[in-house]
Amino acid sequence: MTGAMRDRQVRIGVLGCSECAARAMIPAMQASPQVCLAGVASRDLARAQVFAERFGCEAIEGYARLIESDAIDAVYVPLPPGLHEEWVERCLDAGKHVLVEKPFVPTEAAARRLIDKARAKGLAIVENMLFPHHSQTAWVREQLAAGLVGEVRLFRCTFS
Repeated sequence: MTGAMRDRQVRIGVLGCSECAARAMIPAMQASPQVCLAGVASRDLARAQVFAERFGCEAIEGYARLIESDAIDAVYVPLPPGLHEEWVERCLDAGKHVLVEKPFVPTEAAARRLIDKARAKGLAIVENMLFPHHSQTAWVREQLAAGLVGEVRLFRCTFS
């Protein structure tokens, strides 16, 4: 993140009107004084308008228009996983920082390529992984700290 961005709010645009974004991420963004929800894009302007009115931001028709906007510093990508690679790359090409829902991209090669592109442009690219902060993870830590589990040799978790 550039020095100028550290001195002001990061203006975030959201690609799509997903329930995940509405339920968790947008309220979290709005609770942060460092973040300004600048806009939400949808392929359907009417849907974007309903979402934007709900969260007090600009409605934008089309994902490309959002990522091309000079009023956006970073883009949150809660699109279906099959669309992540294309839209993350387009965000990077437009000079935008990216927060993308899991799974980031389908292959290691795609991940390496996009990470290399972000690094070359001085952009942040982050996969949204909340599990380390989830209450269930905290419970597991508490059980371990209290010695209620015994010696841990392997801990495996699956999200599906």
